[in-house]
Formats: sequence, C-alpha cells, structure tokens
Amino acid sequence: LILPRTEEGPLLLKTNDLPVHEGHHGGVRSIRPKGGMAMVFTTCPGTVWAGSGVNEAGLAMGGSSCAAKVPRPPEVLSPHLVIRKVLAEATTVKEAVAILKEMPVTPWGLNLALVDRHENAAILEKAGALQGERVSRGEPIFCANHALTPELGPFREMTTGQLQESEERFAAMQCLTEAGSMDSQMAKRVAAYA
Repeated sequence: LILPRTEEGPLLLKTNDLPVHEGHHGGVRSIRPKGGMAMVFTTCPGTVWAGSGVNEAGLAMGGSSCAAKVPRPPEVLSPHLVIRKVLAEATTVKEAVAILKEMPVTPWGLNLALVDRHENAAILEKAGALQGERVSRGEPIFCANHALTPELGPFREMTTGQLQESEERFAAMQCLTEAGSMDSQMAKRVAAYA
C-alpha cells in the first residue's frame, strides 16, 4: 500500500506475508556503500535479499510475488535482488521505472510498489522481460499477488484459491481507500493486521 500524500509525507506499507517459519527470521540491514546510495531494507539474515526498503534519496520500494508464466529471457536477475539493485541506483520513481524496464527477472514475476519523496508513486508488475505499470495521481495505490495490467494479466498463473485470496485482499484495500478513511494511522493499523 502506498499513500503518496499524508501529513507525514509519502508512506509505503508492506505486510510480511512469509510463512511463520520464515517470518521469524527477518531483519533490517543498513548499507552505506563506497559507490551508490546508502539504504535500509528488510532482509532474511545470511542473504543479500531486500524485501522492502528506502534509500538516502527518499525512494522507497516494496515487493510481492505476482504469479505469471512468461517466456524466460536468456539472463535474469532474481526477484530477491531487484529492490536492492534499484535502491542503489535510482533516486525517483521515474528513474526506477527506467532501470526496471531494462532488467529482465525470473519469469514467475513480482509486483513492485514504488514511491519517492516527491509524492510520485507506481505499482510495477514485472515478469521475464515484460513490465506493466499502474501510476498514482496522488491517490492511494496498492497491489496483492495477482497481475492487473494488460502487459501481464494474460500471463497470470494461480490456483483458484490463490487468486481468490489475492483478489479478496485487493478488494479490502479498495474498499478502505475508496471510503476515504485511509489516513496514515489507519494504513499502519491495516498493515499491522493484514
């Protein structure tokens, strides 16, 4: 869930949807490289993965799976490394979208939520070399685990139960945001219990 405009500034909220046996092993890592931007991100100890994070320029990203079956490019980047790479290089949503356009990922896909300090926000659906984009015009924007864009929607691959669960979470967020009751405090409560 992204709230581009709040009294606290732009907010990116992400639930931890890992299974309990994996979720107990999460952590936060701070990196200050000699080249590239400093960043803070969530990770699993012992890995270089980034599940969500923010860099020193104020670009924040979060990710979730987006079940899609697309042709596999010859070379791909693991979805677990995408956020870290983009946060090291991009300062705005526009720059991140351009970097991601040139970055093929594994074909099963991911949703990426992006927001910058200038209140620009977008959800990117990415699988293989394909990329779809939904852009906020200041309103809250969110994703679950299914594809919605014309670019990836036709490649959706989920069981009936998985799709129903994802669509129900999406519909719940839609009801909350359309009701106009989604301020930063409500969003934090929703993310804490989702």
